[in-house]
Amino acid sequence: KDENSGGYVEGYNGNGLWSLAITYMAFVVGNIFAPSALALMGPRLTMIISSLGYVFYILQLLVLNDALLYTSSVILGLGSALYWTAQGNFLALNSRESTIDRNSGIFWAMFASSGIIGNLIVYTQFRGKEFIDTSTRNTVGAVLISMGSAATLTLMLLLPPYQDEETKEKERNNPKKGPIQALKDSGKLLLTRDMALLSFTFFFIGLQLNIRSALYNTCIGFTAQFGEERKGLAVISGIFIALGEVLGGAIFGIFGKLTVSKGKSPIILLGYLCCMTAYILMFINIPKEAPFGETTLDNLAFIDPNKYLAVVASFLIGFSDACYNTQIL
Repeated sequence: KDENSGGYVEGYNGNGLWSLAITYMAFVVGNIFAPSALALMGPRLTMIISSLGYVFYILQLLVLNDALLYTSSVILGLGSALYWTAQGNFLALNSRESTIDRNSGIFWAMFASSGIIGNLIVYTQFRGKEFIDTSTRNTVGAVLISMGSAATLTLMLLLPPYQDEETKEKERNNPKKGPIQALKDSGKLLLTRDMALLSFTFFFIGLQLNIRSALYNTCIGFTAQFGEERKGLAVISGIFIALGEVLGGAIFGIFGKLTVSKGKSPIILLGYLCCMTAYILMFINIPKEAPFGETTLDNLAFIDPNKYLAVVASFLIGFSDACYNTQIL
């Protein structure tokens, strides 16, 4: 919003935190109807169509406009709900009971690795810049759009899940559910005891998702004590979050049979200890004013903000997230 920054757009007042809030409100609504969409189109087609929501959201980086930002946030939220429901179903259809833990871990490691690649691209563009100019924004936007479009094209190459004779026989004896029946069944599932218990875990993971994916890195970028390269440090934080995610996914995927030999509880407990440690480090290292905008040198935390502590907290929050998600997927 500085007219001398080189990236100023007159009349643009878009707020990233509001955009994120709108995205997840749309995500909640989209999840209600995701089972119906999945029953109507199947997992492969649902993933292809919903992935376009991610590409559309990136497109608005090239034409900054308040209405376009918030509209694309709604489309992204709805698309994300469909995509995650479909990919979970596709993963389950391509796994057996003996391989689902391994496949979930491998999927999570592959998914999280995008955070390393994407953040490295952004870091090379943002390094040494206090403000993001128009040329940099357009370059990053073009690269991300190209990668997102390539991902959508890759989804078209996915083969239908393999079905043995037993599975085919079950399908013949149990007709495919329609959209209305799928919606009713998801409503019944929501009212079960297991889902009621899991809802507390889902709520916590949702809060942590918001912190690790947007809030924490934004706070680092707003902390004046980190110097002129604080925007670059925010990107490095994203890389270490992704490294923690990848390491956790690899450990619990490749060595899945060993790590779950004593059940899922020890892994969940490890994730809890890691995330609580990360939150304590964030609390003492980041000024309380950072979530609301750029801080000044007078805005202090409990200690002098330390770059290394910030990065350690990033890695721990990423690893803890992998602990939770690989066990719940």
